[in-house]
Amino acid sequence: LERQRLGVLIADVAGKGMPAALLVHKMQGIVQSTKSRETTSSSILTKLQENLAVTLPPELFVTAASMVFDLRLRQVQISNAGHVPVLLKRGGSVRKIKPNGIWVGPGSVGMFEKHLEMVNLDLKKNDVFFMFTDGALEAADGKGREFGINRIRKLLATAPGNARKVVKQCLDEITQFSGSVAQVDDITSVAVRIL
Repeated sequence: LERQRLGVLIADVAGKGMPAALLVHKMQGIVQSTKSRETTSSSILTKLQENLAVTLPPELFVTAASMVFDLRLRQVQISNAGHVPVLLKRGGSVRKIKPNGIWVGPGSVGMFEKHLEMVNLDLKKNDVFFMFTDGALEAADGKGREFGINRIRKLLATAPGNARKVVKQCLDEITQFSGSVAQVDDITSVAVRIL
């Protein structure tokens, strides 16, 4: 984004196959075409709701989370539209950040905006922000146990500081946990480290 601002967005479409893939493609177009005008974490999600609410079939909806980093002010805004929490590793602790918000889908923009919150945080050196889709939580082992948020929090607490290594370690541990059990849902993750 403009003026030393960085936007990060993660989203997950409820559904599979071609309809879900086409919706992701449409969302990418919306974000790219509006990024110069929508520069807060909440306005990015609201723009998705405005553009998708009238065209989405009732069975499809999207969860999403957005972060906007202001590198000059060293602050971040975080908003969440029904998505899993963003995790913040600061020092040796990991906390969940999940502002209120309902998913993007059929419905009014007014109702969406009414429920959408935005959290503002000051950035500290070596903070790591970790975003992921629910496929990471729901990855199961041979006994039907899910990987879950607590395992993700533990691995993030001990993960190396490098953002790429954080993502790799998460995916490696989920793969090891699942063993030979087939992956049912896609897994996407994004890490941002403050230098």
